[in-house]
Amino acid sequence: FDRLPGVEHLRQLTRLLLRPDCPVPPRGWLFVGPPNSGKTTVAKAIAADNQLPLILADLPALKAKYVGESEGRLRRFI
Repeated sequence: FDRLPGVEHLRQLTRLLLRPDCPVPPRGWLFVGPPNSGKTTVAKAIAADNQLPLILADLPALKAKYVGESEGRLRRFI
């Protein structure tokens, strides 16, 4: 987060959500947005700042042309 200008509010938000007494702690995060908007960079910063594991997925790469194959690929990924 130190090298990312303008995202200090995200650091504060994650600290609130990841505190031990949070009533509903997050089970995961999903970042959605246009390409090159910083989703991966912010996800890496959150994981590193909080010593959390990070799993990155290229969902379009899981898509297949046959019925049911995409679902199987997604199940294997998960």
